[in-house]
Amino acid sequence: MSMESVQIRVSAMASEAVLVDVPNAFRTGSTEVMLAALARAVRGYQRDNQIADDQPISIQVERHGREDSAVRHSGGRADLTRTVGWFTTIAPVLVDPADGPVHAVKAAKEELAGQPDAGAGFGALRYGADTELSRRPLPSIAFNFLGAGGGSQRDEAPVDLTDVLLPVSDAPDLPPTVSGRMRPLNTLLVNVGTASGSAGRELVATFFYDADVLNADDVADLGSRWISELDGIVAAVDAGDVGLSPSDVPGASLTQDDLDDLARRFPGAKVWSLTPLQRGFYFQHELVGEGIDVYSTQAVLHLEGRVDVDRLRSAAAGVLARHEVLRSGYMRTGSGAVAAVVPEPGPVPFEVVDFRDAGAPDEEFR
Repeated sequence: MSMESVQIRVSAMASEAVLVDVPNAFRTGSTEVMLAALARAVRGYQRDNQIADDQPISIQVERHGREDSAVRHSGGRADLTRTVGWFTTIAPVLVDPADGPVHAVKAAKEELAGQPDAGAGFGALRYGADTELSRRPLPSIAFNFLGAGGGSQRDEAPVDLTDVLLPVSDAPDLPPTVSGRMRPLNTLLVNVGTASGSAGRELVATFFYDADVLNADDVADLGSRWISELDGIVAAVDAGDVGLSPSDVPGASLTQDDLDDLARRFPGAKVWSLTPLQRGFYFQHELVGEGIDVYSTQAVLHLEGRVDVDRLRSAAAGVLARHEVLRSGYMRTGSGAVAAVVPEPGPVPFEVVDFRDAGAPDEEFR
């Protein structure tokens, strides 16, 4: 078993979008974006090579492990400010390529968000005891993002040390092992870093592979597909709002199908989890059904003097526009979960009845 490698580069424009714009749009990190693209690239390779597989792609994710919440001691969380280097954690994830780039990114986002302490406990569970987990094989694909090496916002001031700390664009590609006898843990390992190019930061991906299983053409094809999938994700973000995923609404127990349905029914609306009081209101409403809900109240205001109807209408619209909670409604979704939906400000129902020239109104109409 021997390890060889193929290196590919992503254009500066696409790289900057993957590092900044796309994570901001999905409220996630660059790792999740690149994992989604890798899963879709693998699925496309399988499909075009008549490999039947409709299951999520299993990928081993390596991270730096510098999570102060995961490194604990008797006094609480560890202080990592006086340490350097990687602690290194690995943990497997299942990434669903889904039916499109948007859902693929959301699937990767939710998978990583669901790992306790960013997967730091997997190593201890696998290697610290003789268990069923320690006897299972690792995923055949591994991924490691080494970091962006710069700001996470396009309008941030340039980092003066970027050119010093990032690898130069024309640096030689060093092999993973001099002898070529290093045993790979995975059939395919994708290491992604950043290098400073003439047009800005560029993502540089090195695909290490087991030459007894894959060949250079196969790996180069996967690399090309990965870049194409990254471009597809960037294009999806450029096309408009990508919407929410379940971790964006903590405490609501919503599924992705729930959020997709709400997005179709209420375009541009915010989705919130209910507060305990709101849950009580909704429960009371469900109990009452079509009966009288004691929490639904009306108020009558008597204004004296000249009433400026246009200004009153504008003021009512302004109140609803300013206070989002007044526009919220409680919606039960397909999964049974209930959430608050806050649509964009719109026209306010406002009816004017003028009795000045009609005499006294009937008591019944009052």
